[in-house]
Amino acid sequence: MRSCRSAQRPVQKPCSIGFESLPAAPSVWALNHVVTATSRKDVDVAGVKQLLVQGALPVVRPLNRMVVRRRYRRAASSGFSTAPFPPHQGPVLLCAPHVDDESIAAGGLLLAWHRQGVPVDLAYLTDSSAGGKGESAAERASIRRAEAEELARRTGVRSLHVLPGVNENLLATAAEVTSELAEILERGGHQVVVTVGPLDAHHEHRECAAIVRDALVRVGFPGPVYVGENSNLLPLPLVTHHHALTESEAADRAGLFDIFR
Repeated sequence: MRSCRSAQRPVQKPCSIGFESLPAAPSVWALNHVVTATSRKDVDVAGVKQLLVQGALPVVRPLNRMVVRRRYRRAASSGFSTAPFPPHQGPVLLCAPHVDDESIAAGGLLLAWHRQGVPVDLAYLTDSSAGGKGESAAERASIRRAEAEELARRTGVRSLHVLPGVNENLLATAAEVTSELAEILERGGHQVVVTVGPLDAHHEHRECAAIVRDALVRVGFPGPVYVGENSNLLPLPLVTHHHALTESEAADRAGLFDIFR
């Protein structure tokens, strides 16, 4: 995970990148590319995504674990190294585009903060209505909200916020989402922000990164800001910090995904 702190001026852009040492695994960039492409052709995005995920995950998750482990082991043998994610007293603000993105990018950290008693506020920038089960966007949004509430209960989240962004139409409400996120930052007394990155493979994740940046600039947040890997692995030179997981902690992190339908 890369962090950025500015003593002279507010953060001007999300400043950057991270990973959780596996056995856990990030999501599959290929699926996000497929969904993004179909959404531009007016296909039922939720239906396509559900079909792809249901069929692919039993194969993809073990493959992801293997790929990620091999990647960082090879990197380490070549001299690549990162610093452990530094301890923080909090409060922490964790910003996620959609329900389950928080667990993909920082599930291990979220559980570690819970064990350590670090206060965490969780903000979803969209209603997550393009994913999950349900016949209508409203039904899917309701189901995803319930999943978010269960995740917050299990991980001891201090406050949960679902901002007014509409999944797959985020830019239409970007100004409102930015304003509400800025208000959360102003009220929360946050010492750290963790979010999604501007190099993410998913188009709406990149849009969320820009909204978070704008909110940080608006309130003059000085940092640090950490950006986690989510829909794809990132160039190794951008990775500066990691959160190491034991086998037991990785199993606990994987257990979070049982929440999501």
